[in-house]
Amino acid sequence: MKQRYELWESDDSNTLVAATGEHRGMTMCEPNSRLILIIEADSWEEARSLQEDYLYHGGREKLGPLDIPASDFQISTYPCGLREADIVEIIEEHPITDPEGREYQSFPKGSKFRIYPGDKAFPQIILARRIDDNGIGQFHSIRDFEAVRHCYRKLENSDDL
Repeated sequence: MKQRYELWESDDSNTLVAATGEHRGMTMCEPNSRLILIIEADSWEEARSLQEDYLYHGGREKLGPLDIPASDFQISTYPCGLREADIVEIIEEHPITDPEGREYQSFPKGSKFRIYPGDKAFPQIILARRIDDNGIGQFHSIRDFEAVRHCYRKLENSDDL
C-alpha cells in the first residue's frame, strides 16, 4: 500500500522528509520552509530512492519544485485556545503517550515551552519548543488537550522570556 511522503526544503536544513502530515509540523517551522515534492511510495526505502533521483539525478530539472510555503499549511491558533508565541509552563508532571503507544513522563514541573504554528490538517497536535537554560531547546508535540488544561499554565508575561 502506497504511503505519502513529503520532501521539504528550508534555509537551515536544506532538505527534509516527513513521512506523513502528522510528522511535518516541526519541519514546517524551519526558516523559509517549503514543500517541494510529494512522493507516493510503498516503503521508506522506495521514497528515499525517489528523493535521491529528484535531488541528484535530474528529477528537479524535469519536474521542477512545487515550492509551496509552509505558511499555506499552518494555523496560528489551536482549538484549545493556545496561540503561536504563547509561553506555557508545566505545573503538574503527567504521563505522555507517543504515537506508537509508548508512555513517558513529561518534563519536570517549571519547564517552559514556546508555542509554534500548528498544522491545519492536524490541529489537535500542539507544536512547542522547550525553553531551556541555553535558550531554545528541541521541538515537542503535545497531543493531549486535557493535559494542557490541567498540567500547563499560560504565562501572561511571555515577552519577558
